[in-house]
Amino acid sequence: MKTIKVNKPRFIYGNILKKEMLENMRDFSYDFMGCLYGDLSDGIVSGFKPVPGEDFKENPRLKISSGIVKHKSDIFLIPEVDKLDCESAIGKKMAIKLILGDKSEDEDWETLEVKIAISEPNVAYEGAEFELGRFSLQSKDELKTDYNTLNDFETINFYNVVNAKYAGYGTESTLSPAITKTFAKSVLSKAKKPTSQLMSKVGLFLNNRTVEKNLLVHFIRSEAGVTQISDTASNEDLFKELKSLEQRLK
Repeated sequence: MKTIKVNKPRFIYGNILKKEMLENMRDFSYDFMGCLYGDLSDGIVSGFKPVPGEDFKENPRLKISSGIVKHKSDIFLIPEVDKLDCESAIGKKMAIKLILGDKSEDEDWETLEVKIAISEPNVAYEGAEFELGRFSLQSKDELKTDYNTLNDFETINFYNVVNAKYAGYGTESTLSPAITKTFAKSVLSKAKKPTSQLMSKVGLFLNNRTVEKNLLVHFIRSEAGVTQISDTASNEDLFKELKSLEQRLK
């Protein structure tokens, strides 16, 4: 038997800040993220929410909240980005992309160059690229994220995360939890004759952070009878089948 002491620094006003306390912060925070997310595929883990500015209609700018993304074996906590100009999305579909550039190292720091850009969806950048979402604004109306059905994700002025790849367990990324939770709420509230089996399956969509791709594929095959859907189906294919199923269950 081995006994391990787990130390947590106590930052109390008036106490002397010791080197060991800083070392604990350094080691624990990134080890902790590794324990939580080490088994995940590449993709968005959490965060990166679009927050319109208070004067969005007059001055269309967004804040992108801080978020966590996994790329290869690295897990990155990205700070928030403020005042992202989205004037270019008025009357035109644009994508918000996270681009991870090169890493550099010195004695004290490992530095990653990160960019968040608004561009047309098919524009490619150098480096590892993660799409966060797409949107198109009518005039300077408010950007919406209060989804009621899956149709909303493809509606003007709504933030569309269909192509955003979220980290899932194993090697396959999966759909944004915004999509799976919207699907579940819509089905449970509007289905004419929901069976207990269907409710149990859909309940998994609500109770998990994300829904694994293999579970989504199995659900679509069993509930929609779409046997030809691939185990490695794209986000767009998964969304299309969930949207079709949502309509049939109402």
